[in-house]
Amino acid sequence: VSHLQWFNQSKLDDQFKQRVMRMARWQLANNLPHVVADFFDATLDHYKFAVNAAIVDHQFTTPEGSVHLAAAGIKPTRRQQPPVPSLGCVPLHQLPPGCVITTRTQADAAAVNASRRASKASPWATAAPMDPQQAAAQQLQLEWLQRGPGPEIEQLPLQSFAQVLQQLQRMLLLAQPRLSAAFSMYQRHCRDVDHWQLVDTELSELHRPAQLGAFLALQRLHLENIMELVHCDWSIKAGNIAETLINPLEPGALEEEVALDDDAMEPATHRVNLHGPPVTPEQAMHSVQLISLLMQQYLRDKVETGLTLYRDFWCQYGIPQGSRVAYAGYPDSLIPDDPDKPLTVALGDANLAWRATHGPLEAWGSDLFCPSPPPLFQLQLLVQGHKVQLVPSLNDLQLAVLSVFNGIIEAGQSIEDLGQKAKNPTSEAMLQPMAFDDALAEQLRSDILATLDINKAGPAALLTSFEAIQHELDAAGGPGGHLAAWTAEEHCLEETETEIERLLQLAKSVNARTDGSVWFKLVAIDVTQAKSALISQALAAKHALQTWLQDQWHGDNQAIVARFEEITTAINQEPDTTENMNALTKYLLTVEQELPTIQQQIDASCRTFAVLESSHYQLQDGPAEVFWQLRHWPNIIHGEVAAARDRLAGYRDKYRLQLQADQQQLQADLLQLQEDVKEFTKLGGLPAVEERLTAVQDLEEKLEELAKRSELYQAREDIFKHPKTEYPLLQQISHAFAPTASMWRMAGELSRHLPDWMDGPFTEIDAEAVAANIDIWWCSSAKLLKQLTGAPLEVAVAVSQQLQDFQQHIPLITALRNPGLRDRHWEKISVAVGCVVKADAGD
Repeated sequence: VSHLQWFNQSKLDDQFKQRVMRMARWQLANNLPHVVADFFDATLDHYKFAVNAAIVDHQFTTPEGSVHLAAAGIKPTRRQQPPVPSLGCVPLHQLPPGCVITTRTQADAAAVNASRRASKASPWATAAPMDPQQAAAQQLQLEWLQRGPGPEIEQLPLQSFAQVLQQLQRMLLLAQPRLSAAFSMYQRHCRDVDHWQLVDTELSELHRPAQLGAFLALQRLHLENIMELVHCDWSIKAGNIAETLINPLEPGALEEEVALDDDAMEPATHRVNLHGPPVTPEQAMHSVQLISLLMQQYLRDKVETGLTLYRDFWCQYGIPQGSRVAYAGYPDSLIPDDPDKPLTVALGDANLAWRATHGPLEAWGSDLFCPSPPPLFQLQLLVQGHKVQLVPSLNDLQLAVLSVFNGIIEAGQSIEDLGQKAKNPTSEAMLQPMAFDDALAEQLRSDILATLDINKAGPAALLTSFEAIQHELDAAGGPGGHLAAWTAEEHCLEETETEIERLLQLAKSVNARTDGSVWFKLVAIDVTQAKSALISQALAAKHALQTWLQDQWHGDNQAIVARFEEITTAINQEPDTTENMNALTKYLLTVEQELPTIQQQIDASCRTFAVLESSHYQLQDGPAEVFWQLRHWPNIIHGEVAAARDRLAGYRDKYRLQLQADQQQLQADLLQLQEDVKEFTKLGGLPAVEERLTAVQDLEEKLEELAKRSELYQAREDIFKHPKTEYPLLQQISHAFAPTASMWRMAGELSRHLPDWMDGPFTEIDAEAVAANIDIWWCSSAKLLKQLTGAPLEVAVAVSQQLQDFQQHIPLITALRNPGLRDRHWEKISVAVGCVVKADAGD
């Protein structure tokens, strides 16, 4: 093993060294660094030897490795375990006095086994001569078979070897003075911490009712203090005893006190002076294991006592099954009738006289219940985010109570396991005196939970009562959503008035539902914030509904006032035309028909004002001022309408006379236009075509203007209920002017297009448009030649001749501007005419 090469990585790092130095006294290790270095070097050598030895032993587990190593003269490093009797052990101390005990030695057993194998050999085999040892073994076997085990041996029961060995080791520990002194010293240390309890049930420093956090802090501080004392006055001292047993003092060493080293980072390990002769390492190790078991049992007793005291503490808040004490603090409406158990008898220490003389009590806590002892916890009923909740919640309260219970169990698991520490100095194992799911722990925990469940009924009912109010508020969408939901459903004024009253009564019911504080047997609940929040929500919803109603009311009032102002402005306008006068007359009729509807709107506004006033809503100055203006407008508008009627009568006479004068002027303008048209129809001269077109446009505009005036005057005659006047001269002028005007327009268009067609780019000519225009103009010229006379006829003949001359080019233009022509077609045309021709050649 020592010659094997080392390949493994060493785990002896600085962190591990520091842990070992703390276990062996930190200050002493720092003062003797050369000793520490030698120790760790030796430790590393032992570690390497152990690893290599394990590798060698592992090779013996395989047949090939075992044969190979045996051939090399190598033996396993692991020690062979002593044999254990498979059948058991004979209790020799139970034999009667005088009995002779014969034992088989290992040599005797080997001889007997050899003779048995020889006796089982084949009868046909030749008998070999026996040596003296075989002969003696055969003789011994015959004597045993003849004598037998004897009656005394047969009557003794066999015992398990492990059981006998355990009993022997136990008796040996008690027989050792050094070990007895160790156990005696351990018992003295146990008596030092007997009077300490892991839970504070007196709560002398807690003012009740207290906050849950204060209760937890008190229990946590008490448990930490007790466990610190247990650690210092018991655990460390027990560890010192174990350290002394495992590593005894050298002869002549001074006795050291079990104390704490102030300079060390952790409690120092001191060894104590145990008198008596030294013990074997196996006995010392077994003693430490036994001390560890005793410590675990002692811790279990302490934990059981703490849990039992904690359970008894909560039992004082228990309520017997069927007792009406459970309804203390309730309003009378929620207490069930029970004639067999009158309330005045069952409530015990409740305020009986108050309930008997001040009934019925409809508010939570109105019975002024004062239990003894007073409630332990102070809770608050809060409304947060439109959610009613107890702070801390009943579930948090239960978890906190159980956390103290579990903390006691967990504290018992914070003591170091000396037995595991003795086996492995680096072990961090802790004693496990009681598991969280231990049967006793489960029973005690269930008792506490039963008490808490009984005491949670009252606060839960109070919470449910306030949740019902919050649900009622949330059912309509809450303070903000209530208005949106209400307006979306388009309720009438009467329904809105009822809803405002309901919200007001809901706020009043919240205030009357409970006192500021409600006491139950275990908890006292402050409901001030919840009451204020719910009342604020109800009043906020009511105020929002009232404000919305005011805004709607104010908007409607503004619309009515604006309508009155619009009517007043419209009927006071001065009509500047007959049409405006007629429109104002019709508008007055519409206003007179609209006034009853507006009066109905004013009446509805008055009813809304009554609703706002009866609900004690403080109107804003603007809406109030508009409302009082609205009340005066009906009288004002009736006067304005009457005055407008009188003004319209005067305007009607004025515009009747103006119509007569306009009609006379229209007759004179028609006669003048007739003379102008007659002179124009005598003009000719094709070169002056542009000048003639300008004259045609002027005459047409005058003719159109006079036609519009005639239509206007006829419409005004309808307004005044006069017979309609006809203007035949207008039709005569139009009929006489039409042929001449058509001729000059055709001549103007031809004169503008003909140069482009004849001399312009051939590729820009639209053959279809040219053909269509020429056809239209040719037909028109043929008709005009029949209608015109004099100079205009000469112009028409000249235009007709131009059209006739251009018509001969139409087929060629149409053929050459055919979009289907290709290069081969142009080549054929070029051959036919004797020169190169193409439509896009620029000619």
